[in-house]
Parts: sequence; C-alpha cells; structure tokens
Amino acid sequence: MEANKWTRPDLGNIRALLDLYSVSDQAQRESILALARQSREKGWWAKYQEIWRGSLPGFEAEASMISMYENLRVPGLFQAADYATAIFKGSQVLDDDQIHRRVEARLARQGVLHGETPPTLWTVIDEAALAKAVGGPSVMRNQLQHIVEVRARTSSCRYCRTRSALTPRWTAIHDLGLPGTGRSEPRLHRDGDE
Repeated sequence: MEANKWTRPDLGNIRALLDLYSVSDQAQRESILALARQSREKGWWAKYQEIWRGSLPGFEAEASMISMYENLRVPGLFQAADYATAIFKGSQVLDDDQIHRRVEARLARQGVLHGETPPTLWTVIDEAALAKAVGGPSVMRNQLQHIVEVRARTSSCRYCRTRSALTPRWTAIHDLGLPGTGRSEPRLHRDGDE
C-alpha cells in the first residue's frame, strides 16, 4: 500500500486485519476471506493476455450498463464469428492462427451478455458501419441477424442514419426498442421502405 502498488490481498494479512479489528463473527470472517480468495481468481480474459492488453474485458465483466457508439464497424460485443473473421482478415497482417485466436477472444468477450446479471447495453451503430459489405452479402446478412438476436437478449440498439443523395438503400437496424418508445420487438428496416 505504501508504495502505491496494487497487489492481490494475502489471506494471512486479511486474517491478521480481521483479528486486529476484532471481527469475531465466523460468518463475517469467512465472507471477507471468500471475497479475498475470489479476487485472486483470474478472469476469462487472462488466457488472452496477448490480445487484451488493457482493462476493457474486466470493466465489462463488472459493468451494470455499457454504452457504445461505433461508426466504422459493428461493435465487438455484437460481432458474429464470420464478421469478426472478415474484419481481421481484412487487415492483411495476421496469419490464420492469429485471426482464429482473436475471433475466439472476441466471442469469449461476448460471454458477458450471457451471465446471471448481464449488463444493460445502449448502443448506436452508424449506418456506415452497417453499409460496409464486410465479408460479402451472406456474412452481412448473418451479422444483421446476430445484432437482432443480441438486441433481443439485452436492451437498446439503434442505428444512426446518414442522409445524402448518394446513399443507396442500406439494410439496417432501426429503432430497436429504446426505452420509452413503446417498441419492444427487434425489427430489420430497409431505408426507403417507410
């Protein structure tokens, strides 16, 4: 503590502190020791430390709400496996094993959405991200369906519409149940079919 360095709690030190503070209730002592043991367990992302260098997966694992905006691609928490594969292949700097490992990590990250108490997601995806033909039509069709499925399990997903004379008819997600809209069913919307 004095060196301002974070370390995992030592159970011997925790017991000594419990004695020092005269915590004699055995249930309370065991509860505190269980928390200390739990803090020593590594999260799922530890086996992907060559990919997750920051704290994002840990923050997401503990979050009650996640808000995100993406303008260039579908957010990682919403990516289907074939879409993520196409994204990584598009970089043209990774070999097949590296791509497989990154896709595996990305899909493992999505496990946060399937836990006992998944976070509420509030997501805005720019139309441009949905308009890119990442991996081709079948990959994009699967990706759009995957977004609908993820949205059905979570909370709100909207897309930000781009209007211009050059905008073709994009297939997109539109108004997927933002609280207060009265709409709870996920829908696919095609620009121009209004």
